[in-house]
Amino acid sequence: MANAIQKNNVNVDIQVISSPSDNTSHNDVSEKIYIDSIRIKKSKNLIIRAIKELVFSLQVSALISKNSSFQVYTVPSPIILVAAYFRRSNSFGIDVRDCSWDYIDGRGLLGFIASKLLIFLLRPVFKRAAFISCTNSFESASIFKNFKRKVTIIPNGLEEKKYQKLIQTPSTKNSSQGPTRILYAGNLGYAQSLMTLVDSVKMSNNFNVELIGEGAQKSNINRYIADNHIDNVRVISPMHWDELVNKYIESDILYAQITADYASAIPTKIFEYLATGRKVVLGLPDGPAKLIFDAFSGVFIHEPENVEHCKLVLNIAKESSDPDIKYNSELLKKYVRENFSETFAQLIS
Repeated sequence: MANAIQKNNVNVDIQVISSPSDNTSHNDVSEKIYIDSIRIKKSKNLIIRAIKELVFSLQVSALISKNSSFQVYTVPSPIILVAAYFRRSNSFGIDVRDCSWDYIDGRGLLGFIASKLLIFLLRPVFKRAAFISCTNSFESASIFKNFKRKVTIIPNGLEEKKYQKLIQTPSTKNSSQGPTRILYAGNLGYAQSLMTLVDSVKMSNNFNVELIGEGAQKSNINRYIADNHIDNVRVISPMHWDELVNKYIESDILYAQITADYASAIPTKIFEYLATGRKVVLGLPDGPAKLIFDAFSGVFIHEPENVEHCKLVLNIAKESSDPDIKYNSELLKKYVRENFSETFAQLIS
């Protein structure tokens, strides 16, 4: 987003308010980009999570520069939009990455009430926004249904620099004698439910798993591994992106999962996986991510949080032939982020 804005206006100053960096980025930050960090710890409990995110939104509002002429609220967590209540103009846009009001609705009576309250709270904010963008047609339909606003779809994907580097990664063959190497890289949180993968391989000598990242479930995963004496799974701290590419090269299968609660999400990391030419195993619910990634070669999909199905699919992937790298590289071209930078820049204009 910052690159798209600066491409059209080199003199603009950009303030980024976000969670702290995990020092894994490969990007050099421009001198005209100022970063303010706020740490937030998530909770699976709806009420506690809502309170924490409300405090976060107030902190965001307080940090916004008094000289700011326009804001973009990017929404994995919709309560952040409460910050817009304190700025009484329509000088902001909304970028939706996850329609959480939909999956909250399915969590019993409390979830139903919370979803309706959230939509009621956010409706005035959506009405005032100068523009709304999202990543796919599922999110677009949800936004129109709940907020009566049309949106601009800007697909998720990967940056041109990453695409070019990853499609040139060398292919290394694992010894037929050794275990198949599985890698997950990303957030170790509730949405990823990585205990599915851990349980799928813990009794097997055929797989070695590395989980790279931080997140709300990291300590629970480490405790589970220790308590059950699982010696073929290890958790590694986040690393710089260039180091992560070397991990991709060393792996046979790259893994990711999103639970049914997050069915409208399209994880960026999977686009990276596909560019490497490795086999990819995904736990995906019905939704946009499944529709997109099922079209690629060498992708194997299991029902999310289903350990037995995950075991089956991992073994199928292990014995399968290599992906069609040329086909996948061509298919990925339409998901390069720079293809849509002009669309976003025009929204800002």
